[in-house]
Amino acid sequence: MALRMDVERLTGLMADFYLLTGIRTVIYDRGLEKVCEFPEKDSAFCSGVWVDPVLSRLCSACDADACRRCQADGALHIYTCHAGLTEAVCPLQFGGVTFGFIMLGQLINSDTSSAAQIGRYAPALRAETASLPAKTGAEIRAAAKLMEACACYLWVNELIRGDDGDAAFRLTRYIDEHLDGALSIEGLCGALALSRRKLYALSESLYGMPPAAYIRARRMAQAAGLLRAGTSVADAAAAVGIGDYNYFSKMYRKANG
Repeated sequence: MALRMDVERLTGLMADFYLLTGIRTVIYDRGLEKVCEFPEKDSAFCSGVWVDPVLSRLCSACDADACRRCQADGALHIYTCHAGLTEAVCPLQFGGVTFGFIMLGQLINSDTSSAAQIGRYAPALRAETASLPAKTGAEIRAAAKLMEACACYLWVNELIRGDDGDAAFRLTRYIDEHLDGALSIEGLCGALALSRRKLYALSESLYGMPPAAYIRARRMAQAAGLLRAGTSVADAAAAVGIGDYNYFSKMYRKANG
């Protein structure tokens, strides 16, 4: 899915993050294409890794695996890469769907690793390990949590968002904006100018389920948040477009226990 960005504000935020932490961040779209980064260059060590065909394949596979795990869990993922560096990735989500990722990395975890150990992984790059910032595990976790908060900020303030011309984003946005009303398959097809077949295919590829099942899941997720915030059951039911109190209660118990 194509992402639209306010490049100037987004770069400024990433620069502020780097000023505070000294840690590089990169934003990827859903297809793991790089769309923004700060600083714009990798560390000398990672630049050396990328020019080696074998090491670059390992690096790409490691990043892709981390993003897949992040997407599956829908949550921040901190991990050790194939070279022994510590990195973290969190999803850029809208409507419960991951449309991209923000990643920090190229760090030495000073609690568990040393530059010498990482240098032995690629002897030709031993001197370049000096370019890698070293952080404690606690510092890395704190930076990762801050990055996770920034991910929410990016969507809320529209520094980054899905392209309005993209069917996946339009479908997700339309459902999210109409959860309190009557959402039907016919209504979705008409509003989005999609055939029934294309709607179902898009829903399966995007959500892994038919559109009606996704709508139920989104309604129950939103209702759960309202109930946790102290909203009454009747008001929570109305807020997610379910006027029948008893039907809502049955649906909620089935979904959330």
